[in-house]
Amino acid sequence: MAAAINPVDYKIPKIPIMGWMKKGKPVGLDMAGLVVECGSSVTDFKVGDEVFGNAQGTLAEFAACNTQHIAIKPKNLSFVEAASLPTAGLTSYQALTKHKLKQGDKLLVLGASGGCGIIGVQVGKILGAHVTGVCGARNVGFVKELGADTVIDYTQQDFSEVIEPHSLDMVYDTVTSGDACDPDYEPQGRTVLKPGAMYCAINANASDWIRKFTIGARKHYDLLLTTHSGEDLAVLAKWCQEGQLKPVIAQQVAFTWDNVKLLFEAQKSRRSVGKLVFNMQEQEQEQEQEGKAQAE
Repeated sequence: MAAAINPVDYKIPKIPIMGWMKKGKPVGLDMAGLVVECGSSVTDFKVGDEVFGNAQGTLAEFAACNTQHIAIKPKNLSFVEAASLPTAGLTSYQALTKHKLKQGDKLLVLGASGGCGIIGVQVGKILGAHVTGVCGARNVGFVKELGADTVIDYTQQDFSEVIEPHSLDMVYDTVTSGDACDPDYEPQGRTVLKPGAMYCAINANASDWIRKFTIGARKHYDLLLTTHSGEDLAVLAKWCQEGQLKPVIAQQVAFTWDNVKLLFEAQKSRRSVGKLVFNMQEQEQEQEQEGKAQAE
């Protein structure tokens, strides 16, 4: 019924070997839809269930799902809203719970108005932390509405000069990457973290990725790899049902070739506030209308 996109969907095809393996195959990891068929050994779901979660190649009309990677869709969310949650939701949930963020801790979220940052701010508050978000000027009010206790406009202030030195329990960095246009925020982040506190990033430069897969990450630094988990999705679903967690949609469009180009350009611009989602129901409606027009 709906599928969302993530930066990884256009980055993986460009990676040597991995890109070659993906050639000719649909991309997309996030989806929400209706179960239309179940394998003989499936007991947790049945035909007609509304589900959301992760699968390979979700930018298609049908997706084959591992039952361990999906959960029942919250009743109070549309398919579009639910499809926006899996990757960003799991990434942020796992980043904060893996490192045991707890009531009273102080958390800094870098990129607080982006896909993962939006969820990170909300999950941080649900877990009882004092949350400081960093974003651009136009999104300061929005991040405050998400629940952030303090919001810093990076175009006006350097967070390492505003936050008390060595006062934070965790930094969740959703910005730093291997792209030349992105600064490496870890040196600044270390100045505001308590000694031994965790700096958790969702992307990094090539040297840190190589280290992660060879000798292991540096001390007090985590380069997170998201785990597809139906159990974790069920926690996010519960929070959504209770009204504590709210997905944010930047754009939803019908699944057409022109719109695929449109949304991926928006994704690459990194200026969208919220998630970019294809509404497969709109595609079906457009096809029905075209069919009627041709019949007439």
